[in-house]
Amino acid sequence: MNESTPIPLDLLRLRDEVERTRSFRELISDEFGLRCQAQGVDAWYEITEGKSAWVVRLILTDRWLSESIESALVHSRDTVESLIDDELIDLGCSFRTRTVRHFRDLKRQYIFEADIPAPESMSDDDTTLALQYLLAFESAFRHLGNMSGDSEE
Repeated sequence: MNESTPIPLDLLRLRDEVERTRSFRELISDEFGLRCQAQGVDAWYEITEGKSAWVVRLILTDRWLSESIESALVHSRDTVESLIDDELIDLGCSFRTRTVRHFRDLKRQYIFEADIPAPESMSDDDTTLALQYLLAFESAFRHLGNMSGDSEE
């Protein structure tokens, strides 16, 4: 397989698996990926094809919500990577998060994103791996800042 091409992903199966979890308010899928609306806040999780890997993202339009997450991370002294890794372990995933990138894009959205690693062998299930990363992101971020929809941290 070409190193610059992301692994193939069964987006229809992924959507079905995500829907079964009932973790999100709304799901939108197309040939480019899957968008999942967070419960309780104006935020979206997304799995989309990146340049060399599939990417999982948290997308926020509210600057204060993004800052509440940053503040919670500073006060806890945890890294977002370690929080996501804890969730991946709970989900039975053997992969870990290398880096979570945090930035504001040209649409003035606040993004937290990480690459989903390619399976180590043909027997590894790429759709299950994508599901685990999405659920780990959702669970880790749900407990940070005002992501639960509460007005206080």
